[in-house]
Amino acid sequence: MMKNLLKEISLGFKTLRYGFQLKSNIALVVIFFGSGLVTEIFSGGEIFYGGLYMTICGIVPMQLICSLGVSDFAKTSPKRAHMETFIPSACATVTMLVSYTILVIIKGIFCYLNPEKATEISYQLIMCAGCCAMMLIYCGVVFKHFIISMILLIGTMSVLGSYTGIMMVIEQDAGESFIFGIQSNSTFPHFGVAIIAGYLLVLIGGFLCWLLSKLFYKHEMSKFAYGAALRKAMQ
Repeated sequence: MMKNLLKEISLGFKTLRYGFQLKSNIALVVIFFGSGLVTEIFSGGEIFYGGLYMTICGIVPMQLICSLGVSDFAKTSPKRAHMETFIPSACATVTMLVSYTILVIIKGIFCYLNPEKATEISYQLIMCAGCCAMMLIYCGVVFKHFIISMILLIGTMSVLGSYTGIMMVIEQDAGESFIFGIQSNSTFPHFGVAIIAGYLLVLIGGFLCWLLSKLFYKHEMSKFAYGAALRKAMQ
């Protein structure tokens, strides 16, 4: 079973070369990952958006594989169901896990160099993993129901943003540093716990992405989920 699983994931990565606008997507990955990496290094691992830019690149393989769904080859392939459900979900999850591992190494170095900031860095790591899970869940819906998925994503981000803003106000009034409502001088979470929690979040997100893509598999692909050039190809 594991051998077949690895074969299908390998097949997914091999098909990336046939994805729509491959070079443009590679350029975007380089820009986002590079800017995120630079931000992480120069901020000492203290800026959340650096890690987010690095890990969010994981959705690109899913977008490239799903773009093949408009081709005649994909429509007649005996693996069509897997090419639109399991394979893109698995490839996106694997890519995010790799990006997350790089982020773990970087933040681990800064935790070692600045142990007094370990708790804050740990919570940022979990936050990045949570965003990865949320983006994977979003990808499980967006290619079939773009508008609904966008509304849900914006709504969730708004709630999280409002909560973070409220906690910042509480932090300023209390004169103490809080991360997600827990004092940063707390011994929990330990960086190791944060790492494990992060990996679990990404894996859960990937699993839900696969389930949602299976649920909406027979639905028509949304033309709003892609750029104008691919929308023309879908007509």
